[in-house]
Amino acid sequence: MGSQVIINIINIPNIYESMILPAVVKTKLPDKCPSFKIVDYKQTTYEICLQVMLDGCLRLFGDEWTTFVQTLNLHEIETLCFTHHVGIVFIIHVFDKNGLEVHTYPGGTYIPACLVKATYESYDKQILPHQFLLELPLREDQTENKTARLLGGNQDVVQVEYVPHAENEPEMKGDEHGIAHAFVGSQWKIFASQNNVENNCWLPFQKQIQTRKYRVVYGVTVFNKYGISLHTGPSKRCNHPLHNHNRINPYFYQRLTVSTLATRALKIPSKFISNQKLHMYREARILYRHMLFKASVKRKPETTENKNSQLHLISDWKTFTEQTGILSGKKLRFELLQEFCIQNERLCFQLC
Repeated sequence: MGSQVIINIINIPNIYESMILPAVVKTKLPDKCPSFKIVDYKQTTYEICLQVMLDGCLRLFGDEWTTFVQTLNLHEIETLCFTHHVGIVFIIHVFDKNGLEVHTYPGGTYIPACLVKATYESYDKQILPHQFLLELPLREDQTENKTARLLGGNQDVVQVEYVPHAENEPEMKGDEHGIAHAFVGSQWKIFASQNNVENNCWLPFQKQIQTRKYRVVYGVTVFNKYGISLHTGPSKRCNHPLHNHNRINPYFYQRLTVSTLATRALKIPSKFISNQKLHMYREARILYRHMLFKASVKRKPETTENKNSQLHLISDWKTFTEQTGILSGKKLRFELLQEFCIQNERLCFQLC
């Protein structure tokens, strides 16, 4: 993850004409760069004109800046997060007044991230927006504290607790399942301390891949009160702007062709099969954003001994394209999530 800045746009005058970014953004751009590109949550790209101010800050302006701002509902939007992606390209994450990320993900109430501002109480307890947790999986036991994993800048993984519903704390009122929306416990204190969480810091909580053991996993980047990231976050990251996975794993590229949709079979490259020793696997799970798809792994020709035979992912790829909006012919990156595979039984791929 590259350099990040957060800008609260509530009180910016004439925002349709221009906006100022901190000088730290300039360090990610070439000298005398006249413009840079931003990619919004709809994957639309805008080329924004730049002017370097005397203090090193950057003034954003131009027709495409105005066009971008016009796409935002400024009555509902409060914060923009600029993340350096590659070269002169920045990704923009948009958060509303409830701290919820605005998105175009299909499917129900899924919200990819939320943004909260830390207070003096955050060392002991961090409250999250109520709506952010509404669609979490129903827990079997609603009386005990629940746990989540956090991936931070200075500490890779901690396990923190959700507070159960507390009648004497109105702000901690839980949802209809009795689960309140806050992180507490000794592990949260360790996380807050080691990641420099202080009063007025900004904390984006970004949902990560769920596992069988951990149903709730968040990546967290800490921003100071000026909106500048204190950490770059986990350094190993897929280079796709909308892919939130934070580790580098083996991967291969393949296209969804017309033949793939018709035969339901997507070929796994032979070299990838041999390098990763995939011959014994029979099932696969395919993750795309928040969606999960099942597939079987079959040999062609179907023999049990021939390690030179091809492996295919057999799934309803037509339904996959309909639910994801991915068009036939698109080149996809299949990343093998080794930590989520079941040896010689089931594979797990992250798709982007």
